[in-house]
Amino acid sequence: MFEIYKGKRVLLTGHSGFKGSWLSAWLTSLGAEVRGISLAPSQTQPSLFNLLGDADCKDSHFADIRDYPKIKALISEFEPDCVMHLAAQALVRESYANPLGTFSTNIMGTANILEACRYLKTPPAIVCVTTDKVYHNADWAWPYRETDPLGGKDPYSSSKAAAELVAGAYRDTMFKLGDKKGPSIATVRGGNVVGGGDWADDRIIPDAVRAAEAGTALSIRNPDAVRPWQHVLELCHGYMALGEKLLSDDADAFIGAWNFGPSPMEVVPVHELVATLKKRWTDVSLTVEFGADPSMPEARYLTLDISKSIRDLRWGPALTVWESIQLTADWYAAYFRSPEHAVQMTYKQIEAYTEKRSAKSGH
Repeated sequence: MFEIYKGKRVLLTGHSGFKGSWLSAWLTSLGAEVRGISLAPSQTQPSLFNLLGDADCKDSHFADIRDYPKIKALISEFEPDCVMHLAAQALVRESYANPLGTFSTNIMGTANILEACRYLKTPPAIVCVTTDKVYHNADWAWPYRETDPLGGKDPYSSSKAAAELVAGAYRDTMFKLGDKKGPSIATVRGGNVVGGGDWADDRIIPDAVRAAEAGTALSIRNPDAVRPWQHVLELCHGYMALGEKLLSDDADAFIGAWNFGPSPMEVVPVHELVATLKKRWTDVSLTVEFGADPSMPEARYLTLDISKSIRDLRWGPALTVWESIQLTADWYAAYFRSPEHAVQMTYKQIEAYTEKRSAKSGH
């Protein structure tokens, strides 16, 4: 699976983050030469990047993607075959507290990455990661398609929708300037991701882990909210599958926007996700209290139509939503035992997922 990445130079932004750490570990195991660019992870809080050490990325650079001269130098010197842009301010609540930082990182940071790629001798394949929240949310039960209008009522959502527009401007115009072929670029709109090693603030599973460790109650502000939960490995697989196509001779057929999510029939409300965690964490106690938070307006429904990815990319979820939640719960159960167990669980889950994918595809 993904033999094309062996020996390829892959630039990965956001490599020290939750998804970036999983993707970096997987790409490195495939024989890719990964250069990571991101902010430095916290040294006072748990971090999957710190747990894994340099096994997943030996060429690591801590830099702010808003620093264009630094970013251009790192990209120009590396001459990547493929760019996977994950770096972002990715938290809704943080976007309320720091809207300017959110806009500058998610919009100008994306523009800086793409602008730097314009000057590479050989145009790379570019996978630009945004979010399912880029859509104008009508709070309906129907899944959103790639052709639906962009929107965003909070700084995070609107900044990621704007990043889609920036990517579109480079794809449709800026990469076509001059007499040479520009990079091939696609954007990915993924659903709510779960998986081991996420310690971000204001996310349901990390909040549950912290509550279990501290012996405090987990406060759920919207227990009936429905979200398209999917495991981090599903998204990482999708990023690599799309990158593989963009590296092929048929790259033009895969330029554009793509939804990656679980089956729309498998969305799960928050209270059922929490109930599953409680069942799997036999060694710790998790107390839950429910109460709405009026300071955080949220859409109740948000699901994605992934039929385009299934039909054209041959990508679809390999895990059920329950398997995704159980894998996540099992990773943290290993972490509760010891960080070393969690590291082993990371590579074990990558291997098991790869085997499941291979079995599903028949090879």
